Amino acid sequence: MFEANKIEKGFKDAETIIGPSVMVKGNLTSNGNIVIEGILKGGLKTTGNVFIGDKAEIAADIEAKSARVGGEIKGNIKIEGVLEIVSSAKIFGDIECASISIETGAILNGKCTMTKDYQPEKDSQKNKSEVEGE
Repeated sequence: MFEANKIEKGFKDAETIIGPSVMVKGNLTSNGNIVIEGILKGGLKTTGNVFIGDKAEIAADIEAKSARVGGEIKGNIKIEGVLEIVSSAKIFGDIECASISIETGAILNGKCTMTKDYQPEKDSQKNKSEVEGE
């Protein structure tokens, strides 16, 4: 699950921000963090994190490293690591992720598939050090 300071840091480090009054039609591809507070129709793919505001409306498939969802998504979601779904979220599509958190009140209408390949960065660094004998 995201910690408050990690969420705040993610917003500050966002490379792309779609504000509440903005509507984007088309595919969005990035290597950085993305914040969506407005409307996106198309597709979204990033190697970074995605933060979807409580009033955001998305009609797109989403691929990202991790995500926090508060708005409405009509499309499939594929997350490499952690997916946090807060109480205001409405998801209509299938989900694939390694770890998931769903707050009471959130709507999820689709199939959820859990992958087991993901290790949080903190743990993978620790495991790497143990293997290298440090």
